[in-house]
Amino acid sequence: MVGNQDQSLTFLKKQSKYMDFKVSRSASPAPSETSNTSTKRTSRPTSHRLKILSSLFNHSDNTTPPVQTSSVNILLLPQDGAHPQLLRVRTVDTRSDNTRDNNLSHIPDMRSFWGDGQEWSSRRSKYSSLAIVKGDEDHPLTGTYVLLYTTVEGKLDRNQRWKEGVFGDACICKMSRNSRGANEAATYEDIEKDFVDSGLWKKFLVGLFDAPKSKPRSYSIKKS
Repeated sequence: MVGNQDQSLTFLKKQSKYMDFKVSRSASPAPSETSNTSTKRTSRPTSHRLKILSSLFNHSDNTTPPVQTSSVNILLLPQDGAHPQLLRVRTVDTRSDNTRDNNLSHIPDMRSFWGDGQEWSSRRSKYSSLAIVKGDEDHPLTGTYVLLYTTVEGKLDRNQRWKEGVFGDACICKMSRNSRGANEAATYEDIEKDFVDSGLWKKFLVGLFDAPKSKPRSYSIKKS
């Protein structure tokens, strides 16, 4: 079994340069269209209008249902440029945050690395998808990966992996194939150890910062 794992990892290392990431410039992956909302005006039955009127005068405490947070393995990219570490963290509810990622409902909690002040509120994320590995679209390594980082300096030193724009530790997390769960909240899955050992994490980082935000970019490396 160990021999088979070593052979698989060796193959991934050799083939990683032929695996294609597609860089997305969107603020976050769009929610799945589970509710086919139409812009066409349709007539509503009287009972429906009565329910709406009733709800206006209903003083019961209808709070937003809580988000189901989860524990997930992320890949931590240390500020000092040291080798990345697989680390298990809890996600945190971000729906009330005035940030671009609040529509994900929850994200890996990096406050223990950044603090919960401006460093946390100024976080950014970039997305890139790996569609096929070893000719297999269902390979465990395929999926959408997210770089989560903060742009605020001061308390945090510049991350040595970048010349500018990233401060403190950063992390990579992975969204599940069905990226939305209950109440359209994001769903995550663990970063695989092979993603690290094969060096695919390095390819994921290539190109995330060097393309215009307004123009999505996809790129590939072909065999010579």
